[in-house]
Amino acid sequence: MFLESMWMKGVLMLSCFILAGMIPLAVLISRDRLRRYRRSLVIALEDWISKTAKVTPLPSFDAARIKYELSPSTHEWGRRLGERDSNNEVVPHGSMWSFALPTLIYSGLSALGFISAFFLASEVTFWSRPNFILSGMFNISETLKESENLISSELTAYQWNSGAAIAAGFIGAYLFTLQYLVGRVRNYELSPTSFLVASVSILEGTFIVAVARHLTAHSDSYAEFTIIAFLLGYFPTFGITWIIERLRVQNLKQVAPAAYNRRFVLPTDMIDGVDTQTKFRLMEAGVQDVQNLATANPVLLYVETPYSLLTILDWIAQAQLIVAFGGETAADLRQIGVRTTFDVAGMRAHHSTRQMVLKKVWPDSGQDINPSESEHLFVVLEKVMSGDIHVRRLYSFWSVMDRLVEEPDPKSYAPWRDRTRPDKVSDPSNQVCSLEPIFGAAAE
Repeated sequence: MFLESMWMKGVLMLSCFILAGMIPLAVLISRDRLRRYRRSLVIALEDWISKTAKVTPLPSFDAARIKYELSPSTHEWGRRLGERDSNNEVVPHGSMWSFALPTLIYSGLSALGFISAFFLASEVTFWSRPNFILSGMFNISETLKESENLISSELTAYQWNSGAAIAAGFIGAYLFTLQYLVGRVRNYELSPTSFLVASVSILEGTFIVAVARHLTAHSDSYAEFTIIAFLLGYFPTFGITWIIERLRVQNLKQVAPAAYNRRFVLPTDMIDGVDTQTKFRLMEAGVQDVQNLATANPVLLYVETPYSLLTILDWIAQAQLIVAFGGETAADLRQIGVRTTFDVAGMRAHHSTRQMVLKKVWPDSGQDINPSESEHLFVVLEKVMSGDIHVRRLYSFWSVMDRLVEEPDPKSYAPWRDRTRPDKVSDPSNQVCSLEPIFGAAAE
């Protein structure tokens, strides 16, 4: 019996060590390995584009270099990859030692929670002693003359049930912090502050559960509250709202109901090529909806997801069309072959195609408009689109990628060529990507 008891205690202690110590360590190691891998992707992609397309590296690469702590690019092309190594020295940043204290605090709180949950359940003496966190404001008495008092046996049961609820809240808070830390690693946002935030989340979740437990004022098992306690620990903000509503606090600012009625979320799976699994993967990269996708950095999205660069550019172009005109209008534009912002420039060539687009975007523009008026309205439409800096960044990036596929032919149609002005063709040797060849007169 003694050996069996020691074996069980050893298993429980090992579990506490793995959950509270090894997992945070694995998070830190994963951050360092992920940084090295993604930095190599940024460097390789930038070198390939700069040497093949012979253009100045785009600002999107500078943003990626800043995020992954690479020194700024020299904006020179034509050199071999080995000659750029001196430009890729790491900018000084927080060392692993800066994570030591925050990680130790997080591991300590986690260990305290698991040890309490694993070992204190059978300690009858501990539960029979008054504890403000476990018993709240209840007093001890030998009889129940006053409703606010508990006899010793009921105090033990009450505190034990409070401990069970707090343990459930702790597990919920711990799982939330794991999701939070892994998400930070995946998006390369993990910092020493992240472990402090996780520690505060554990404390916040457990204390909110304790307060909510005393508000219910039940001394029985109340199994339903254990489920609620887990949810309160996992969603501490929901727990605060629940407590405020139960206390009926009236002096806090409230949200106007009409504001909620005007909220609309455009999910990413309305994009062609994005299914449920892809939507979840994009959410892991911080892309929650279509607006996030429309403003995403294509380089960072390529580095942080398993999808090809051209596929990502196509998704972003679709998202920008939806954000610009709305989901219903974008769906109508697909019926006439316009599914991305790149397709809008192609519809500019003829009066009939311009009119088709204008009728979808601005139904009140009139059934019969002359070619001159349609051209003027289309210029306004393109100016509206080109006013978005994210659209201009994407078009500049797309023009560079187009040069990697095929050299521009002045005699054939190309996305960067203005059909209304045949003399205006982008120069493939130009090292500055201009928006003017793409939107034509609309960008002037």
